[in-house]
Amino acid sequence: MQTAKTSTAPARKSADASDSQPKANSVRLDLAKLNALLDELDRRDMQNANANRQYVRWPFRHLHIPLTIAHLGGSRATIRVACRNISCGGISVLHSSYLYPGSRVELTLPHAGGSQVPVKGILARCSHLSGVIHEIGIKFDEPIRIADYVEVSPYAGAFSLERVDPAALRGTLIYIGQSELDQRLIRHYLRETQIRLHILTKPDEVIAKAQAGLDLIICDAAVSSKPETQILTQLRQAGIVTPAIVILPFSSKNSKPAPGAIKAEAFITKPFSQSVLLQAIAEFMVMDDGKGLTSSSLPPGHPSMMLVDSFISEVQEQARMLDEAVKQSRVAECLALCQQIAGVAPLIGFEKLGDLARQAETAVATSQNIELAVGEIRRLITISQNVRNRTE
Repeated sequence: MQTAKTSTAPARKSADASDSQPKANSVRLDLAKLNALLDELDRRDMQNANANRQYVRWPFRHLHIPLTIAHLGGSRATIRVACRNISCGGISVLHSSYLYPGSRVELTLPHAGGSQVPVKGILARCSHLSGVIHEIGIKFDEPIRIADYVEVSPYAGAFSLERVDPAALRGTLIYIGQSELDQRLIRHYLRETQIRLHILTKPDEVIAKAQAGLDLIICDAAVSSKPETQILTQLRQAGIVTPAIVILPFSSKNSKPAPGAIKAEAFITKPFSQSVLLQAIAEFMVMDDGKGLTSSSLPPGHPSMMLVDSFISEVQEQARMLDEAVKQSRVAECLALCQQIAGVAPLIGFEKLGDLARQAETAVATSQNIELAVGEIRRLITISQNVRNRTE
């Protein structure tokens, strides 16, 4: 089982954590008791790893979050539950009584940016721990982006999947690296995938291939003598926002480049295993083939299918304009472009892309500051840049 290398801040001690004030959560645990219990549960999990676990779990210790449950009889109730951990697919919380699996729920999760985000799901399991305490497993309706809720080092490998089936990986990937041994290693690690791998070293070749359509870039930092990684910098200057994974040489924590010095979405450090490389790639090659995100979810023959090609051209141009607006810190233009994408994408079968656009719009509107909303905007740009017509 992969364990998180860093964790979120410990559970927050709220004003109602003492026994003399209203209970902080349904299990009536204060901060110290909650942490002691969760430490013990984590120790047990380390001894009994689940070989079938799909998603990596990250510590998400919060003293209480609101959970609204729709009971099978039709009534609804909101309770405050203590949190244990979270993955992109679900969350584990503690409650003081048994809850029936299959019940619909909605949680209000604290976003890393400071906002509160409603997330819907279904109660998947309920296990008795001790006394009145039960552990509740909730499966999200749609996977979340773990970096939106868990603050981790960019070098921690905060990837969503516990394990990856190589055969499930498909798409087009550029590897930028000059070492023939490293090139052979990458080919070897990807031998069981369906990835179209291009190994390039010259900036003009990389830019031309990226402009023709690409899903992911992997760049060895040793390609450049400068920490910024010259080729990656040139790609960004050319307006290419395809997600990039940078391979860093083995080094101490203090010698790694500062976050933001290299314009990449993820980092892995040598030496790395095949499983780590596949986890990193899987993070960006959409697990559901992009239905509703990078490809339309409309069924063949749907009347709106004739609009897909036009939408793709338009949204890719909007991504370019959005990138320029970000560089110039033009808040109003960013808002307008996010609104345009959010308004049209769902009508053409790009519902998830529309959701991303609404999230970016909300982030910009709330902060009125491009820097504070840049994470949401950059993700929207990256996905929009990679929209394709993949109809069968």
